Amino acid sequence: MEKSEIGWVNLALAKLPVEAIKPELNDAPTEELLSFWKENKRDQFADDLFDAVRETLQARNVQIPDQQPFTGKKKGRKTEAGLPIIGIIIYFVFEELGQRYPDSFILELISTIVTGCFFGILLGLIPYFIAKTKGHIRFSRVSISVCAISGALLGLFASGPMAFVLTIIALLRKKNPQQETVEPTKENLLSEDTSGKASV
Repeated sequence: MEKSEIGWVNLALAKLPVEAIKPELNDAPTEELLSFWKENKRDQFADDLFDAVRETLQARNVQIPDQQPFTGKKKGRKTEAGLPIIGIIIYFVFEELGQRYPDSFILELISTIVTGCFFGILLGLIPYFIAKTKGHIRFSRVSISVCAISGALLGLFASGPMAFVLTIIALLRKKNPQQETVEPTKENLLSEDTSGKASV
């Protein structure tokens, strides 16, 4: 199976959410889905994509074949769970350095910026996850970036209100699982695949 010729596989490689790929799966030939399922390349694709392929095949009343054994490292969806942990580590590192070198102006300045950025990121995770859940990936990234920058520059006095405003905006936005989850390169993949089908 040539992955480069199959639009839904390209979308998966471009790291779109499975919900945005499912419409393409519904239009994919059964032979393609069976081939993808049997190859079982979980080092390239996340488990939830295989689950979606299996569900699509089951909806077509197709018998699910055995998969090739996979012994490598599975590919999972990236998570932001490690971001606060990294921030906490950096925060305590600078706190320790600040105690050891209390008279260092530069170190104190860096520590203040890092601390503000850290709390800005924590607050920015609120609108980030709300927007991401609704499918607005671009807005979610902008939200956490703005909160981090405002926190680094002005501390909680800026990042707090900014996170509040962005959270309200994220809550008011309608769920849009396909439009903004596609970054420019991914839009090209989708448009190219659609035009290719039309030309055939």
